[in-house]
Amino acid sequence: MATIDLLLPFALPPPELARDLLRQVSLPALSTLLARGAVDRQQYDPYSRLLPHQQWLLTHGDPELARSGVAASAMTGLGLAPGTGKWFMLHPASLHIARDHLVLTDLRHLQLEQQESRALFDVARPLFDEAGREFLYGTETLWFMRADDWAAIETSAPDAAVGHNIDIWMPRGAGERAWRKLHNEVQMTWHTLDSNHQREASGRRMINALWCWDTHTDTAGSPASAAGSHDQATALLDAFLPGTPRASQASLPALIAAGGRSLAVVDSMTPAALSGDWHQWINAMQATEQTWFAPLLEALRSGKIDRATLVLSDSTRLLQLQCSRWDLKKFWSRPSLAALA
Repeated sequence: MATIDLLLPFALPPPELARDLLRQVSLPALSTLLARGAVDRQQYDPYSRLLPHQQWLLTHGDPELARSGVAASAMTGLGLAPGTGKWFMLHPASLHIARDHLVLTDLRHLQLEQQESRALFDVARPLFDEAGREFLYGTETLWFMRADDWAAIETSAPDAAVGHNIDIWMPRGAGERAWRKLHNEVQMTWHTLDSNHQREASGRRMINALWCWDTHTDTAGSPASAAGSHDQATALLDAFLPGTPRASQASLPALIAAGGRSLAVVDSMTPAALSGDWHQWINAMQATEQTWFAPLLEALRSGKIDRATLVLSDSTRLLQLQCSRWDLKKFWSRPSLAALA
């Protein structure tokens, strides 16, 4: 019998807006699940380099992801062999000035095309060769760099840094200065590209930075191995890699058919929350009610699945809801979204 884990980054509304937002949404299936299931809440450090849902995944997801890091797992999923060594993910990015500091633009908004990405990569490659860093192309929005001697450096997930002063989110530790030097050289080279200025002229942001990061592991240098199904691996990476083209999209019927324990990530609330577009956030929650919450509730009622775990989060909080088919018999618990507030 199937067990479903549903990860919903930024499905928790901000505390100061929660009452108003929840009055504007109609989520009867989620209301029922929240009322009948068991709810557990956790608070996280607002300056953590990973978001709460990402930290939850490293603890409760595929052990291979925590052992080898997201970069190695992403490379394996793209058909690149990480082998041994410490790899980092590099996202072509855009920094913009806000008052007196630099802010990272949400990578989902960059609209970077493959031809543009290849041109940027090819121009930067000689700089990485000169620095003695192996440099590989993955997708339009995801490249890789090997730096074994930087295994202990602390880096930040891009979604954790979006909208904030990037100073506190930049790489810190052994290798920090060397990375900053290499990054500055890439930035200066990209600034001269006509294609980059054409992006700006067309109303798109210039690609003027690289965001370097990976999840910290204690086993840097160990090779990654493929673990779990392709859809499972894709779901795990969905929670870590904003703006990256997805190889597949999970659906509840497919997860039920697969049996066992399955994970799906619904990331549709994240762009709206990061940009503060709460009208879009309401629409995304309403759509998730139709595509996930209602079918999940029906699957529990009909016995197609035994148990569902919903993990809702924002930038500092996480709510974990566990609901079994037997929990639904608690008819005395009235449906309510109060737990989200």
